[in-house]
Amino acid sequence: GTGRSLTPSTGATACSTPTNRCCTAGSACPGAPSASAASAVCGGPPLRPGVVADLLASLVHRSLLDSVPPAVPGGRSRFVQLVPVRAHAVTQLAAVAEADPLRDTRDRWAAALVAGRPRIGHADQSAWYDALETDHDQVRALLRDAIRTTDPGARSRGAAAAARLATFWHNRSHMVEGLAWLAATAGVADAAPPVERALLHAAHGTALGLTQQMHLARPHVDAALPVLLGVAEEHRADAGQAMAELASAVWVGDDYALAARLAVTAAEVGADDTDVVLAARAVQAASGILLRAPDAADDARTVLSDATSAGNTFAAFFSSMALGVEALLTGDPAAGLRLSAPTMRHYLAMGGREVGELLEQEANHHAPAGQFVEAARCYGA
Repeated sequence: GTGRSLTPSTGATACSTPTNRCCTAGSACPGAPSASAASAVCGGPPLRPGVVADLLASLVHRSLLDSVPPAVPGGRSRFVQLVPVRAHAVTQLAAVAEADPLRDTRDRWAAALVAGRPRIGHADQSAWYDALETDHDQVRALLRDAIRTTDPGARSRGAAAAARLATFWHNRSHMVEGLAWLAATAGVADAAPPVERALLHAAHGTALGLTQQMHLARPHVDAALPVLLGVAEEHRADAGQAMAELASAVWVGDDYALAARLAVTAAEVGADDTDVVLAARAVQAASGILLRAPDAADDARTVLSDATSAGNTFAAFFSSMALGVEALLTGDPAAGLRLSAPTMRHYLAMGGREVGELLEQEANHHAPAGQFVEAARCYGA
């Protein structure tokens, strides 16, 4: 860059017409968008998506944009507009009445990003979490617009997005924010089809279960189940995934009997999707361990083997973690310690970053084994 101080007028003068267009349209993206988000928003007529990357590089070179570090290790580059340049660009958009169409383009792009959620435990889940983390500001803008507008389509897009984000919010340590969005988007779900409203209830129940607020989660479970049990064929995989995620959250919320029932139902509804069935089997086995069902630990070992072979990181993580609990219940710290590293590995491969409870479980194995220093390190991490 040039290192010079820019006023808004200087910034406008410094741009060629295509660059000025990119600079102006880019102000529709809040925060620090990725090149993918910027290309989607800025790449409309008269520009083409393929030229936006070069224009972004030109704006960085002219000190009209700053390139900022990736949101996740090894992630995509992001860009942020300088304050005076952004202020001038926003004024330009308002003058030509382009702000609303560009925001709609941005929101549709963010909705498509969320809708691209892989199946539970699929190998692409971690990359999807990273993409959401990278363009979290654009996802937030989608949800914010949904709760502010009266447009039924935008409201429905926001509700559908929120219904698919519960595990992302949990595994990437955004759950407080996520619960607020779920509560807010519940008010716009009237514009969504019944199945999307049910999926939003399931997501809200999942978030509340994961935060061990089962007294608040159960009404959402009750609202979601009747609809999800009767969905059309094209929605069965989504419904099965929602119920498998809900079952795992209810397990975390310590209602093991309900978790087992939900897991059985998830496997039935999502029977044609192997990832959903594996996830449901993992939760069912984990529930059996806490309910002291015969052969539950053997079932968990079978699921762990099947999930590892299939590459399903969620089912591998959940069954391995449940076997760690079994080791605690049976007083076998050596078995628990053998499971600690694989459990953590499966969780990180799944894209999770909320590792506190796993470290606590490992500490609970170290302590009865007399490894007090190691236990203290885990408790203090």
